[in-house]
Amino acid sequence: MLPAMGVGAAIRRPLRVLGFATSTVGLYAAHEVHERSRPGVNRDRLLESYTRRWARVQLRLFGIHPEVVGDARAGANQGRLVVMNHRSAIDIGLSAALFPGSLVSRGDISGWPLLGAVARKARTIFVDRGDAQSGARVIREIRRELTAGRTVVIFPEGTTFLGDEVRPFHKGAFAAVARTGHLVLPVGVAYDGDDAHFFEETFGHHLMRMAARPRTRVAVHVGHPVVADRTLGTDALVKKLHEAVQAQVIDARLALRSSIPPPGR
Repeated sequence: MLPAMGVGAAIRRPLRVLGFATSTVGLYAAHEVHERSRPGVNRDRLLESYTRRWARVQLRLFGIHPEVVGDARAGANQGRLVVMNHRSAIDIGLSAALFPGSLVSRGDISGWPLLGAVARKARTIFVDRGDAQSGARVIREIRRELTAGRTVVIFPEGTTFLGDEVRPFHKGAFAAVARTGHLVLPVGVAYDGDDAHFFEETFGHHLMRMAARPRTRVAVHVGHPVVADRTLGTDALVKKLHEAVQAQVIDARLALRSSIPPPGR
C-alpha cells in the first residue's frame, strides 16, 4: 500500500508518472527518426547521446539531486567496466547519465511494456542467473562491448538491498574482464534516507512512491580505475573491487551527512 499523500505529493505523482511515460516514448521515437533519416550517423554516439538525455530528463523530472565526486569519464574512450552497488531503480538513471553504455540487467525486464523496448534499444545485456548458458552468453557480450571500446555497467550484488553494506558480488561478469587489461571503475552510491531504496516492492509501486517525493539526494563517488591486468584473476579482481566499492559507499554516506541539502528539502 502506498503511503498517505499531502496535496503537493498528490499533484507531483501523476504529473511525474505522465512525464516519465511521455518523455520516454518521445525520446525513443526521436532516436528512431534520427537514426533512420541519417544513415551515415555514428550509431554508438547517437545512442549514447539519447540515453544520456533520457536519463537526465528523468533525474530532473523526479527531483533527483546527484552529488558526484570523482572522474566519471575515466576510461570512457576505451572499453571499461563500471561496477556499482545497487539500492534503487534510480541507479539505472544515474548510470545512464554518468556512464552511458550497456547495462547488465535481469532478463525479465526485456518483456516489460515500454521499458523492455527501451532497454533493448539501449543495448542492455540481459541475464538469467539460473541459466548457465545465459551466463556464458553474457560474458561473450560483455567482452564484445569492451573490445569495441564501449562502457558496460554492472550491479554485481545481483539485486537491490537496504543500507550501505555492499553484499557479496556475483563473479560471472568479472570473468569477462579478468586478465584482459581493461579498466574497471568502482562506484559507490548512497541515498539520503532509506525510503529511496527499491526493496521488496514492484517497480510500479516504487515509481509511484518516488514520484511523490519532493526531492531525493544521492551521492555518487567514483573511485580510481582498476586495471584488470594479468596479475588479477577473477577471484582477486572481485575481492579488490568489492573493497573499492565499499570504500566509495562509505565516502558517499559521509559526504551526504556533511553537506547541506538543497532548498526545498
